[in-house]
Amino acid sequence: MLTKTTGTHQELGGCMEEPVGSVIRTFLEALFSSLQEDLQEDKRDLSSELREVCRDLDEVGERVVSLEHKDDDQHEELEWMQQEILRLQDKQIELQAHAEDLKNRSRRNNICIWVPHCYGGI
Repeated sequence: MLTKTTGTHQELGGCMEEPVGSVIRTFLEALFSSLQEDLQEDKRDLSSELREVCRDLDEVGERVVSLEHKDDDQHEELEWMQQEILRLQDKQIELQAHAEDLKNRSRRNNICIWVPHCYGGI
């Protein structure tokens, strides 16, 4: 293609300057055109990959929103369950107290209050 020249402008002579310059110009134009094509191809590839990443990001965003809704629902249900547990614990305490009271009332018939023996041999 291009050969390396070590001579100066005067050594090459005036007639050689124009063909060497046009060969270099042609080479540089071809190189520039090739670089532009490569850049355009890379740009298309990057744009395509960027669109794919955006689609993936949208899908991830939708999943995150869905998970946040599920988390909110579970949080609400957990709060309801905690309130229900507290209510049931209060009810259990109330029922235990009531059961204890009923046991005590049922024993009243068995309680003998001190009465002297002279009154009928209880």
